[in-house]
Amino acid sequence: MSRPKGFHLSEETKAKIRAARFANNGMKGKHHTEETRAKMRAAKNPSWAKGEEAINWKGGRTVDKKGYTLIYKPNHPNAVGNYMLEHRLIMEQHLGRLLERDEDVHHINHDPSDNRLENLMLVPHAVHFRNHHSKLSPEQVREIRALKEQGFSNREIAECVGTVKQGAVWKVVSGISHCHVD
Repeated sequence: MSRPKGFHLSEETKAKIRAARFANNGMKGKHHTEETRAKMRAAKNPSWAKGEEAINWKGGRTVDKKGYTLIYKPNHPNAVGNYMLEHRLIMEQHLGRLLERDEDVHHINHDPSDNRLENLMLVPHAVHFRNHHSKLSPEQVREIRALKEQGFSNREIAECVGTVKQGAVWKVVSGISHCHVD
């Protein structure tokens, strides 16, 4: 705040400004918990502490905006910002290897927080993208499969279901797309 040259504050005004600055301190009248104080003492430099050494450490688990669980894994080769998606870690542990860049882990029930192994399916990225961006509903997929079992041709099925091309019918019945729909 600049003042005109020769302008002086009275001692009373200066005291009011000092009091106002102190009153705006968010910690005035509050105390850290014993756990936080212990973490602050243990950390050599709290502003640089990372992971378990950080004062606000909550166990290395967090949930993103879409509902996916993230696990703190700073040394993982596929970590993004020191975190890994939990469902990808579970699939890697199950397979005993790292996932390839073109491999996705699909949640069968579409619940991103349900990371049970029986709810996860490893699929190629192209198939996963196609399944999630398809105009076919699960009911249409089931209808296509039922008609194929009855012996109808792909062309006949495409005409019967409507708004579906023959190639899309072939991908469903051959298992290339919508393999997650039972």
